[in-house]
Amino acid sequence: MEVIAMESSELSNEGLVLLEKYKIIYILEPIGESTVRRIQESIIRLKALGSPLVTIYISSIGGDVVYGLQIYDLLREYAGEKTGIIIGAAASMAPVIFQACDKRILMRHAQVLIHHVSLSICPSIDALKDQDEYKRMIASLEDKQGRINKILLSRSRITPDDLDALCKKDEYISAEEALNLGFIDKIKD
Repeated sequence: MEVIAMESSELSNEGLVLLEKYKIIYILEPIGESTVRRIQESIIRLKALGSPLVTIYISSIGGDVVYGLQIYDLLREYAGEKTGIIIGAAASMAPVIFQACDKRILMRHAQVLIHHVSLSICPSIDALKDQDEYKRMIASLEDKQGRINKILLSRSRITPDDLDALCKKDEYISAEEALNLGFIDKIKD
């Protein structure tokens, strides 16, 4: 028995049947508010089934840090065993969410992108000229990056300096590189 969480923000009747039958969650879209609602509903339903083992397939370009951290926390709080599988590519917040899984598997040809956080919108020229507002934006970005770094460092074998260098490169890494750095547990052919 596995669970499928449909991509829409609301699970259809058919989606509910699949959710309870298959125990698979897919994260295939950019990370946003609708993703959080869908994952939250899936977790609630899985808990009602006794918190069974769940497989989480991820292929996402990432998205909003706040919503990504909410999904990470939802998955960490879930008592059942979680197996994460990256297919295709996982970028930005997607590999951070992936770290909430107990078993982390990357498909042989999949890639992972880890980088520093950025603003989701370009601030106005007035905000950039206002030194207090500019400092507030930098402090907010540093806080978010600090939270992400803590998660990534807790599940990998790299130093904070190595993580910073990797983030600055802003390039996809291969399955072999991800395994060597400790971001995954296994490569699947």
